[in-house]
Amino acid sequence: MKHFRLSLMLIAMGTPTFVGCSDEGDTIDPPNAGAGSASDMDAIPATAGAAAPATDERDLRALDRNEPGQAPRMDDPDTSEPNLDEPNLDEPNLDEPNLDEPKQEPSTNETTELGDIVDTAVEAGSFTALADALTQAGLVEALQGEGPFTVFAPTDEAFSAFEEANPGVLESLSAEELTEILTYHVIAGATVRSTDLADGQLAATLAGPVVAVDLTDGVKINGVSVSTADIEAKNGVIHVIDQIIMPPGDIVEVATAAGSFTQLANALDAANLVDTLKGDGPFTVFAPTDAAFEALAAVPEGDALSDVLLYHVLEGIAGPLDLRDGGAAVTAAGAPVLFNLADGAKINDAVISTTNVVANNGVIHVIDAVMLPPTRDIVETAIDAGVFSSLAGALTSADLVPTLQGPGPFTVFAPTDDAFAALPTVPEGDALSDVLLYHVVDGAIGSGNLADGAVEMVSGSSVTVDLEAGVRINGSTVTQANVLATNGIIHIIDGVLIPE
Repeated sequence: MKHFRLSLMLIAMGTPTFVGCSDEGDTIDPPNAGAGSASDMDAIPATAGAAAPATDERDLRALDRNEPGQAPRMDDPDTSEPNLDEPNLDEPNLDEPNLDEPKQEPSTNETTELGDIVDTAVEAGSFTALADALTQAGLVEALQGEGPFTVFAPTDEAFSAFEEANPGVLESLSAEELTEILTYHVIAGATVRSTDLADGQLAATLAGPVVAVDLTDGVKINGVSVSTADIEAKNGVIHVIDQIIMPPGDIVEVATAAGSFTQLANALDAANLVDTLKGDGPFTVFAPTDAAFEALAAVPEGDALSDVLLYHVLEGIAGPLDLRDGGAAVTAAGAPVLFNLADGAKINDAVISTTNVVANNGVIHVIDAVMLPPTRDIVETAIDAGVFSSLAGALTSADLVPTLQGPGPFTVFAPTDDAFAALPTVPEGDALSDVLLYHVVDGAIGSGNLADGAVEMVSGSSVTVDLEAGVRINGSTVTQANVLATNGIIHIIDGVLIPE
C-alpha cells in the first residue's frame, strides 16, 4: 500500500466556510446521544460551582491624640492648646480636610470569587450524576486544575434518559470506558464561549476525537442541543446540554452503520484498505454514496481501485472552515484535489452534500460522485495541452524532465509558447535551468492558497504574487489556474519569469 504523503495546503491560507451545503440526499446521522452500547462510548464533561465572598479590608487611620498605645477616642477631644498664631505642622487642621491622610470608610461591597468547574457543577445542583461519574473515573482533580477547560455538561435528566434507553450500560462501564465518554465532553486548553463558536467548526476534545458545531438551529454539539451556555468558572466555562454525547466509532464503522455506503465499504475491503481507515489517523474522507458508485461506467480494480479510494482521503482533519475556494490539498494517493466554493461546495466536480460526520479517527464528508485521479504527470499534462512545446523543449535541454516527473508534489507556473517567443533570447546551460526552476514551487498550491507577497521557488529565489487584479506573478498574468496532474498543479502564465 502507498505511503501516505499529505499536505493540507488548503488550511494554510485561511478558513472560508462552505456555502450552500445541503442536508438533503444521502446523509449519515450523527452519533445517537441517547443510545448505543458500551463499545460505542467516548466522553462527558464536568461543570462548576458557586462563589465565596471576599471582604475588602482597608486600613482606617484616625487622628491619634491619646497616650502612646491608647486607641484613638473620637469622644475625647484634645485639650492641649495649639499655637493660634502659627499653623501647627505636627497636628492636622481639623477644620479642613487632611489631603495627606484622607479618612476612609470601610467597604460594604462584597466581591465574588468563581469556583472551579467541578465546584460550579456541584453548586448548581443539577449535575449530581455527572459529579458522581467524574469521581468514579478519577477526573475530579483534573477538572479542578488550571485548565482552561470548556465542558459540555449533561444534566441529571440527560443521564436518566440515557439509562432509560440503555438500562445498565452506564453501570457496566469500566473506568477507562467512562473516562473516554466524560473526556469527549471536554475541550482542553481553551475557554470557548458561545460567541466563539462558528457553524461547521470542528473541535478536538480531551478524549482525542473531534466534536462538530452546528449553529443552524440554536447551538448543537454532535446534534445535541446546548440548553444553557456560558456558565463561568475560574478555570473555564460550562455549557449545559440535554443529552450525553456518545463517542463515535471509527470511519469504517460509521460509514457502514450509515447504510448508504455499502459499495464504498466493499471497495475498501477489496483494496485491503479497511485496516488503514480503522487506524489512528486522523483522516478526512470524502465518501461517495452507493448511487455515486452506480454511476461509474466501471469500478476500477487492483492498484487502480486503491488509487481511486486513496484519492478520497486526506491525512489530518479538514472541516468546512478549513477549506478555501480554489484551494488545493494533496491526497493519500499523492495527487491533489481542488475545492470550489463559488456555487455550493465541491471537491473537483463532486458536490459535497453532507459535512462533518465525525468518527473517532477523523471526519467524513459525503459526496455525490466518485472522483477519478489524474493519470498524467506535470510534463505529460503540459505536452498534451499543445501550447507548451517550448517549455517541454527547455525542460529537456536542462535535463529537468525526470525531476518534474518525480513524486512531487510541485506547483508549476507554466509559460506558453507565445511567452517564450516574446523573449529576446532563450537562456542556455545553467542559466536556463535557473530560469525553469524559478517557475516551480515545492508543494501543491491552488490559486486559492495564494496570498499577496513573496513565494519561494525551487531555485531558491522568490517571486512576488499580486492578487489586486486577478493573479499576477512578477507581473505575468495567470491565464488559467489549477490544472491538476498526478504530481502537482499547473498554472498557465503569459510571460517567462526571469530571476534577478
